[in-house]
Amino acid sequence: MTLNDPNGHVVRGPSDADALLSRISSWVDTQYSVKKALEHFRLGHAAAAAAAAARDTFLSRRANERFLELHRDIGEECGPGSRQHSWAAVETREEVVMYGPYYPDYASGEHSEDLVIRQTEELLGAEGARVRGFGVYIFTQNSPCLDRDTQPCMLQLVEKALEWHAVYGVKIHIGYAKCWGFKGNKEALFRDVDFAQLECVGGNRDHESYVEAVRKRPEGDLNALSEDVFSVVRRTLAVGSNNLKFSLRHATPEQINGKSSFKDTLSCVSEGESQIEREALTQEMNAMTEAAQELVSEGTPRNLEEHIERGQTFAREYGFTSQTSEAARAEARLAFRRCWRDMVEGRYAEFVRDSLTDDFNRCVTHLFSQDVYPLQGYSFFAQRTVLR
Repeated sequence: MTLNDPNGHVVRGPSDADALLSRISSWVDTQYSVKKALEHFRLGHAAAAAAAAARDTFLSRRANERFLELHRDIGEECGPGSRQHSWAAVETREEVVMYGPYYPDYASGEHSEDLVIRQTEELLGAEGARVRGFGVYIFTQNSPCLDRDTQPCMLQLVEKALEWHAVYGVKIHIGYAKCWGFKGNKEALFRDVDFAQLECVGGNRDHESYVEAVRKRPEGDLNALSEDVFSVVRRTLAVGSNNLKFSLRHATPEQINGKSSFKDTLSCVSEGESQIEREALTQEMNAMTEAAQELVSEGTPRNLEEHIERGQTFAREYGFTSQTSEAARAEARLAFRRCWRDMVEGRYAEFVRDSLTDDFNRCVTHLFSQDVYPLQGYSFFAQRTVLR
């Protein structure tokens, strides 16, 4: 690899730089990379990758401590932040120059790392020999992306690490708090995994029988999952719903009403009722939904059956006023149970999707780290930062 320094001199990069860039070139083909990562994930390496990510993809103690110091400094100046942002620091003989935080501009498609890269380039060019032998620390809340319409941020940073090391003699440290993988929370691999899919996957021992079960359902009811996605979902379900505990916090009244809306119940039970009774029933159902919010806002993680049972108990014990008939109350309780179950099952499926996505993103980031590992000896670290 041949590079030009700011003064126009030709600088020969490390002898294995081209080999390394060739090694990670497959990550440019996102479709191939996703397939490779999903196969790794399917074969049961997810737990191993997650454990390895926790064990060997931390920065060295010295680098992590340096990140902590810098993180505290920039936090005091700019305030804490958990949304995506990036900042950096360049060490020189006399001082540490910090800059940021920068935030993505989604309207223009600019990522926070783009801004850090440009600013770092300018600072290194301005400082010249004063930075040789020192470090550049770049922090991004989420690990740099590996999928983008333009060149992904992680690949940009690898190339820049090689270039800046060759031209300026600096070592680049990339720290992040959360594994983003290809697309982070926008990852679409598991978007079709709803509760009906979970029931269908859990009820079939292999992909062939699962596909046959999907085929027998009403047309358009379910889209068959690929064999790889089926396998990782089934492995998750093998843990058992009793061991998967999730919170209902942030569920809205609309979600509690769910697909089996109280409005449907109103139209069924209010025929023949007086206007006063219909108005009373509407008020009762609104009050019941509002009261149920306490079950949601409490936020304690529970398993699927525990959440459903709490809703059943609430419906059974809820006290209506005397202005509603016994038949209307019975229908309202039944409707609430249906709505509550729909909401709980939806949140359960969301929890499974989120868990699969987080595990997959850790797996992806770890696989990439393995590919860039040979580079770490002289110029580059791209590893998770422990922020305490």
